[in-house]
Amino acid sequence: MMPMLDKDVPHHIVSEFNLMSKRISASLIVAAFIVAGALITHSRVGPHVYDIPLICSTAFTIAGILGIWLVSSLIKPRS
Repeated sequence: MMPMLDKDVPHHIVSEFNLMSKRISASLIVAAFIVAGALITHSRVGPHVYDIPLICSTAFTIAGILGIWLVSSLIKPRS
């Protein structure tokens, strides 16, 4: 049985926990793309660009874009 939140908990605290969990989830996804790209680097399957598998480059590109988005969301103030 899941514990219920008390109705006396301010809404902004619940909102902050929600935002924090979204950021942790996004950072885990970025880490997964980085690890997957690193593991695929050593494989010799699929098309290669400059001796690097194309899927590896794609994984690192996606991780980079998501990482920049995550850092920018941490830096810019919320309104």
